[in-house]
Order: sequence, then C-alpha cells, then structure tokens
Amino acid sequence: MAGINDTDIRLTGDWQLTRASTGDAPVCTGYDCFLQDIQLEAVSLPGELFYDSNWGWGLSEFLQSEDEALTRLEIEQRIKGKLGRRKEIDVTSIQVEFKSQQDVLYILVRFRFVTVAQEQRLALSLSRIDVEVKRID
Repeated sequence: MAGINDTDIRLTGDWQLTRASTGDAPVCTGYDCFLQDIQLEAVSLPGELFYDSNWGWGLSEFLQSEDEALTRLEIEQRIKGKLGRRKEIDVTSIQVEFKSQQDVLYILVRFRFVTVAQEQRLALSLSRIDVEVKRID
C-alpha cells in the first residue's frame, strides 16, 4: 500500500504508463500517489500484489451477481473495510452510495483524509464484464 509520503510511476486512466516529453516515466507523489494506489486496489483482486495478499478489493467477484440488498451490503462493507485499513483516511467519513442503471451498478465512494478536510470521491462501475474506477475532482 502506498502512503501519502510515497512516490510511484504515474499511470493513465486505463492503467498504462505515461510518458514525459523526455521519454521518462513521470511520477506522482503525495495525495495523487495515494489516490492512484486506492484506485488500483479497487480494480484488483486480493493476492494480485505479491507482497501483500490483502491488497485488492476483489469487486470483480460481484460482476455476475444480482443487484440485491445483500450484495450491496457486502460490497459496501468490503469498500469500507479496505479503505479503513489505511491510517490516512478518517474511517468515520467513508460513505458508499449505489445506483443501478441498465445492468450496471454505479458506486459513489466518498471519504476524507485525517489531515485534509476536502472530500475525496471515487466513481466505480460494475458491469457484467468489468470493474472501472475514476477519481472525481
């Protein structure tokens, strides 16, 4: 898990390496790095990161699930649990909202950092075949 003081290679919206005009791979630091790590974890399965078997939200397990109250509760608890493991996030600020439209489950996740009052928002979508996550600025 990346922390607020870490640095990582900046990725594009479809998780590919970015390239600077010099040909180097640009980096992201601070909150951008931290939020990028959360987004990557959201679309990953637990165990995909070889040195941390708990990293990964595993939302793809719900791709073929029916949109039912129990499924939504399980997804909500998983998201809150995974975000709650990060000491930089105010656990009491985590909110998860659902909206279903044409076989796609849209999930809005809102939270705050312990040190910053500005609300952070992630938009996730679970279709029958894919999990996507985007940061809402």
